[in-house]
Amino acid sequence: MNTAVINTYSQGGQSDDNSFTYYCKFNNNTFDEVGNLIPITNTLTFEASSNDQAAIFNSVNDLVLPSDDAFLFSDGTNDIPFSIVIHLKRDATGNVYILSQSAESYRVYLFGNTIRLAILSQNSWSNFIYSIATVTTPTGTYFTSIITYDGTGIGGIKIYQDGVGVTGTNVEVGTYVSMKSTIDTTSIGEAYTGGNSFIGKIDTIAVLKKELTPTEVTDIHSKLINGDSLI
Repeated sequence: MNTAVINTYSQGGQSDDNSFTYYCKFNNNTFDEVGNLIPITNTLTFEASSNDQAAIFNSVNDLVLPSDDAFLFSDGTNDIPFSIVIHLKRDATGNVYILSQSAESYRVYLFGNTIRLAILSQNSWSNFIYSIATVTTPTGTYFTSIITYDGTGIGGIKIYQDGVGVTGTNVEVGTYVSMKSTIDTTSIGEAYTGGNSFIGKIDTIAVLKKELTPTEVTDIHSKLINGDSLI
C-alpha cells in the first residue's frame, strides 16, 4: 500500500503541538483542549486524581464524540500515521473497549492481559490488521498506554506501556489496503454498539496525526504521571 506522509516535527524529544487533533484531560469536564470537540453523549462523573480530576467510566457512564476528522486517518487509499495516548486506571478486569469508532474502522481494547489495536480495511472484518501486546494492566493503579501506527499496514503498529516499548504480535487477516475515508462517531469507554464497558478511571486521552518516536513516548509518559500538560 502507499502511504501519505504528514510533515510533523519534534524538538528536544517533545511532540509537536500541531500534531494533536484531540486532547481531553477530564478535569471535571470533557473539554477538548485542541478543537473544542463537544460530545453528543456525555453522562460522565469525575473524581480527584494525581492529575487534578479523572472521568469515571462504568456500564452506565458514557462518552460519545461526534463525527470529526480529528479521528480520520486515511483518504481511502493511503493511511497516515497516528498515535493514541491513554492514562487510565482499571477498577475491574475483563475484556473492554477503550476507544472505538462507529462501524469499528478501528478500536483500542484490553483483552485479558493484552492491549490490542485493530484496524479494518475499508471497514471489513474480512480484511484487517491488528497488534497484540501482552502487558500487565493492574487494577487500582494508573498506567499509560500509548499506541502508534506509521501508516504502512501490517507491521506498522507499536504499543508502549508506561513509556516502554512492548514486543507485540502483528497480524494481517485477508488483504489489508487502507482504512476507510469517511468519518464516524467515536465512543470512549465502551464498544460503539454498547457493552464491553471499561470499568475504571480515565485521566487523559489524546490523539495525534503522527507516529510518536520512543523519545516522545517517554516524554509524554513522564508528563502524564507528573501531572503536566501535554501542550
